[in-house]
Amino acid sequence: MRQPGTLLLCLGILETTTLAAMLMNLWTVDSRSFAAVAGPTHGFTWLAILVVCLLLPGLSARQRVVATIPGVGGLLAVLTIRRAHAATSEPGDPALD
Repeated sequence: MRQPGTLLLCLGILETTTLAAMLMNLWTVDSRSFAAVAGPTHGFTWLAILVVCLLLPGLSARQRVVATIPGVGGLLAVLTIRRAHAATSEPGDPALD
């Protein structure tokens, strides 16, 4: 069985990467065409994280609220999900590897 939050992890990495890329673009060349692509990608990724958190069964309200933080919410949600999963799983569970 796959660990809960794998999709969230991918989306969280994409969200944080696009944010970092947009900030680097702003601090260096300030390319409007790059921002026109990276901005909507970042926004769509953030919305996808919110939708996934709403649809994932068994998440607490705290885990859903943490996901709403722009920029790092997806990764923070994965962290809280993994901690909760580790607390309820037995040692040696292959889902944690």
